[in-house]
Amino acid sequence: MRTKKGRALWKRYGKYGICVGTGCILFFLAEFVEAAGNPVEKGVLRRNPCGQGDVVYEFYVDGLEDGESSMEASVTVPEKRLTKEQFSDCVDEAAMLLRQRMLGENASLQEVCYDLALEKEIPEFGLEVSWESEKPEHISHMGLVNNENVPKEGEVVYLKATLVCGVETEVLEIPVTVIKTEDSVPNQFMDLLEMLAVQDMEQEEIVLPEEFGGKALTYRRKGHSQNLVLILLGLVSAGCLYLKEASDEQVKHKKREASLILDYPDLVSGFLILTGAGYSIKQAFKKLAEDHKKTGKAGFHPVYEEMQITLNQVETGTPEVQAYAEFGKRCGLQCYVKFAALLKSAINTGGKNMRKLMEDEMEEAFQKRTDFARRKGEEASTRLLLPMFCMLGVVMVMVVSPALLALG
Repeated sequence: MRTKKGRALWKRYGKYGICVGTGCILFFLAEFVEAAGNPVEKGVLRRNPCGQGDVVYEFYVDGLEDGESSMEASVTVPEKRLTKEQFSDCVDEAAMLLRQRMLGENASLQEVCYDLALEKEIPEFGLEVSWESEKPEHISHMGLVNNENVPKEGEVVYLKATLVCGVETEVLEIPVTVIKTEDSVPNQFMDLLEMLAVQDMEQEEIVLPEEFGGKALTYRRKGHSQNLVLILLGLVSAGCLYLKEASDEQVKHKKREASLILDYPDLVSGFLILTGAGYSIKQAFKKLAEDHKKTGKAGFHPVYEEMQITLNQVETGTPEVQAYAEFGKRCGLQCYVKFAALLKSAINTGGKNMRKLMEDEMEEAFQKRTDFARRKGEEASTRLLLPMFCMLGVVMVMVVSPALLALG
């Protein structure tokens, strides 16, 4: 008994559980793959091989400052250094672009307080650029700015930019004025990350510092909670499946109800003809069911299936009156309940007044079918209103457009 009940529950709710379970499995699988492919939590940033471009790491830093707050960090790690290629010679225009792009977050080269964006190449002209700082204690060769010991009026530093094109080189001297500004601990740590990202570019991995400013640091990847959407996807799919099944069941119920309404007049008229020809109620009932089975009418006709079930009940010992009453209940429409009541009354009274009652019921049944057909026609015409309005709108646009174009 328990096994049968469990199978019934699984048949009814199992598909929803499968949807939710699939969402959970996808979530844990995505978490595992992401953790395996993202080494940030191990304190390591992996650099892409040559030719695969830069890689951006976004993560949280714990332990950098006092308290439980975390700092959000984003570091762009360039790819491994490529061998020198042949470049075109456009030195003058390239020098102008270089001065514009090296500013970074600074307003001008005369007021530099943030790190400079010293590019290693100018792709528009195919030039490689190498940098050398006159005073690396203030501006490193990588463009990192250290303004702690500069005077208030600033410090002028000359940067040498060597433009390389094959065997030809051109050296530019660019004066930069470093000014003093206060810097926070997170900014200092970001400067350190940027420096680590561009150091030892031949190495595949970058080891993040275990401490900074005397404080122990830990790392964790950013955005891992986004994989929770997979669980939500499983829940949504289960809900959509439930709504679809409910909609299909409603459509099926309406289709069954429509078929029962349309077949009811034929059932009553056929029953009236057979009983008038001398058939008993049971014989007429059986004759109608068997004739439908033999002729094999196309379409969906649930009333004859219910009639066959009723005949099977009578043949297996169910009282005839009870079987007809259950037939009316299974059909579920008031007209069939009334028809079953007429059969019960005819059996109890020996068929007295049955023909008159059946004739009245047949007339009413045909009237109901006519009303039902009229209602379906009205519904169909209502559905056509939207396409008609759309076509009317298109026609109006076609008519009005020439006049609007003439006015313009």
